[in-house]
Amino acid sequence: MHAVGEYTERTARTRGRRIKFMKTLITGVAGHIGANLVRALLSRGREVRVLIHRDDTAIRGLDVETARGSVLHRESLAAAVQGCGVVYHCAGKLSLTGDRDGSVYRTNVLGTKNVVEACLEGGVRRMINLGSVHAFSNRPRHGIVDEHRPLALGKREYPYDRSKALGLLEVAEGVRRGLDAVSIHPTGVVGPCDFKPSHMGRVMLLMYHHGIPALLDDGFHWVDVRDVAEAAIAAEGHGKTGESYIVSGHWATSVELAVMIQGIPGADIPRIIAPRWMARLGAPFAELYARIASREAYYTRESMAAMEGHRYISTEKAAVELGYRPRPLIATIRDTFQWFGEQGLLDPKGKKRMLGRRVLSIVTRALPLGFGRIEL
Repeated sequence: MHAVGEYTERTARTRGRRIKFMKTLITGVAGHIGANLVRALLSRGREVRVLIHRDDTAIRGLDVETARGSVLHRESLAAAVQGCGVVYHCAGKLSLTGDRDGSVYRTNVLGTKNVVEACLEGGVRRMINLGSVHAFSNRPRHGIVDEHRPLALGKREYPYDRSKALGLLEVAEGVRRGLDAVSIHPTGVVGPCDFKPSHMGRVMLLMYHHGIPALLDDGFHWVDVRDVAEAAIAAEGHGKTGESYIVSGHWATSVELAVMIQGIPGADIPRIIAPRWMARLGAPFAELYARIASREAYYTRESMAAMEGHRYISTEKAAVELGYRPRPLIATIRDTFQWFGEQGLLDPKGKKRMLGRRVLSIVTRALPLGFGRIEL
C-alpha cells in the first residue's frame, strides 16, 4: 500500500505484448463489492488507487495506492481522481430500516453526485457506477424486472430504494453533460471477501450458528459478488454509455439457502419455518427492539417487501452485451463459508441453544399457527 503521490508504473503481459493500463480509482473498497473488485483488477495487472474513508481492513497487504477522503468531501474526491482514467463508484449505504438521520440519502445521492462532478472535472475516461436492482420499482409485484422498469421514485418507495434511483439520475445527468458512464445493478450480493461482514453475510452466519430461532419462507435473487465484479469490469470495456445492466444469479428461498448452509461442516441451521403473517406482525416490534438495543434488525418491513418483490428478474441485457454468466449458487455458498472459516468466523463447537429457540419449538408443536419444519 502506498499513498497518493508515490507514482508507480504497472504493466501486464498479454500474449507477449506489454500493455500499460490507465490508473483506476475505486470508491467504497471497505464494502463487499469494492473489496472483491479491487482484487479482480489487481489480478489483471491494473494499477489501482482506492479512496479510504476510515476502514482499510479489506485492502491491507494489497499493492494499491491509497487516497484518504470521502464521497461526501468534494475536495478529497477531486484529488483522488487526478491521473485516473477509470473510476468505479462502489461506495453506498444500505438500510432496511429507513433513513432517520438522512445518511442514506447523503451517501447514495449526494455522494454519487460528487463522484460524477469529480469525474467530469478530472477528465475521467469512464465511470462505472455500482447501483442496485432496488433502483427499479418493485411494482407491479409480478412483472419481469429489467432495465425498462420505472425507477423507484414514488412516495411509496422505501428510502433506500429511492436513494439508489436518485443516484442513478445523478449519473444520467453526468452523461447528459458529457460523462462516459455505465451502471451495474446487482441483486442480493453474497460471496467471499466479506470483511465487515455485510448484512447478508451476517444473516448467513446466523443461519450457520442457529443464531435466529426460525426462517421465513421467502426468497430473493442472489448473486455472487465475484460475478458482480466481473460484470463491472466487462462494463468498463463493453458497456454502452448511459446504459444500465442488471446482474443477478439465482432465486432461492431462505429455507433453500439454509439447506445449502447445512451442508457446510459444523452447521446447525434453524429447522422451524415461521408463517409470513407472523413475520409481518412482528417486524415493527423487531425494528423497535433493535433501535432501543442498538442492534441490527434482520427482519424488517423493508426486508420483507424486498423479498416479496423483484421475483422475476431478467439479466438478458448483461448476458448479451457483457457476456455475463453467473456461477451456481451452491458454489458461492461453499466458497463463502470457506472464507468465513479462514477468517475465524465459524464456531461449530461453541453454539448454545437459546431460550427463544426452546420456546418457539414448544409453541410450534402445541399450536396450529402455520409453522413448518425443515426435515433433513
